Amino acid sequence: MPDHSVTLTTPRLVLRPLQAADAAALFAIFSDPQVMQYWNTPPWSSEVVAQDFIRAEQQAMHDGQRLTLAIVDRESAELIGKCLLFNYEPGRVVQRSVLVLHRLPGARVTFRRRLASYCAMVSKLWS
Repeated sequence: MPDHSVTLTTPRLVLRPLQAADAAALFAIFSDPQVMQYWNTPPWSSEVVAQDFIRAEQQAMHDGQRLTLAIVDRESAELIGKCLLFNYEPGRVVQRSVLVLHRLPGARVTFRRRLASYCAMVSKLWS
């Protein structure tokens, strides 16, 4: 059974399991039409969708199916996105998807994929 308390801290980021308190920040990101322009679902319509998402991801983590981590800016403590690890099996490489969505004032939505190495490190900790 995976360790459900996995947290990874770097000088700039904290990757940790999603918490109920993350719903408002996730909704702010995933309700933005610009963010969701190339996503496989429409923008989220209410914070209830974010709450349901968090509960589903917590259950999936508990069941050992996948791990979705909040990506938090360490300096500001702002949730800036999420990291998904899936197809978990002990002794097997974990597939991962990294999507960091951060709305900067006056700037375009920024997609950052360079965090894949952090997620790879988490996958080792989680196995």
